[in-house]
Amino acid sequence: MSRLHAHDRPGREAHRRQLPRQRRDHRRPVQGRHAADPRLLLRQSRERWPARHGQPRDRRGGGVPAARDQALSHPSQSGDCPMDVKTLQGLIVSAGRPIAVDGQFGPKSRAALREVLSGPTDPVTPADIERQAEAYGLSSQLVGTVYDVESKGRGMSVATGLPVILYEPHIFSRLTQRRFDGSHPDISYPKWKTRPYPSTQTGRYDQMMSACALAPAEAMKSASWGLGQVMGFNHAACGFDTVWDFVLAMAKGEGAQLGAMLAFIKANGLIPALLRKDWRVFAKGYNGAGQVDLYARLLSEAYAKRSAR
Repeated sequence: MSRLHAHDRPGREAHRRQLPRQRRDHRRPVQGRHAADPRLLLRQSRERWPARHGQPRDRRGGGVPAARDQALSHPSQSGDCPMDVKTLQGLIVSAGRPIAVDGQFGPKSRAALREVLSGPTDPVTPADIERQAEAYGLSSQLVGTVYDVESKGRGMSVATGLPVILYEPHIFSRLTQRRFDGSHPDISYPKWKTRPYPSTQTGRYDQMMSACALAPAEAMKSASWGLGQVMGFNHAACGFDTVWDFVLAMAKGEGAQLGAMLAFIKANGLIPALLRKDWRVFAKGYNGAGQVDLYARLLSEAYAKRSAR
């Protein structure tokens, strides 16, 4: 589902461990009145593939990319240490929201975390796109193309004032070694889309907050964030030592989210593909193996529109 996303690619270290593989349960083709809607197909692809949006698929067959499964298996090597509820509450207090540090992540703690993550909802500006594109040796048309396709309109929710997220229960299940599948089946299950995703941002944050009450770092790593929908477990490839630092940056607004997305693109070695306008290579590298042709077509069409302005 949508990954500001490739942050845990510091190098191809030797000590990798593949997470348990997931079987693919292939989807039937979309039928009916939505059959010709390419954005619906792309959304379904992002929701279906664990490797979607900021999670390119490992060619060895697992659901986690080879260059980033170390971040999932060995978080301490990227500077990210285990986090319990009291640690998260302490971070919330340090961010200026006084709450009890009691290990109980109840309504007051959840409300305080929402306040910490509230940020400006203004869309990224053309000047910001041009400035950040130049820093990566890219044209504003190329970066704007990726933004147009990836953001689906917004990286900050106007309704909530929070970064747009999609919490992934099957990722949380894997990161927590299935510990909560039995006790909390609404927020932790081993197979993708065992239950429908909440349709609102409020519902998706409710899920993540409930997961934070169990395993805070893993909960934040299990969501995709912002206009690029980068998975939280990819924080290191975006240049953030911890997932908390990454999440705070996502709350600063779409400009910061764009920066994380570009860092993800660079970490995945996708800058050359963008410069060549090789949309298929970029699509597979950024969004995974699902719907490469569709995603490449959307990028091509978006670039044509940008170039015609």
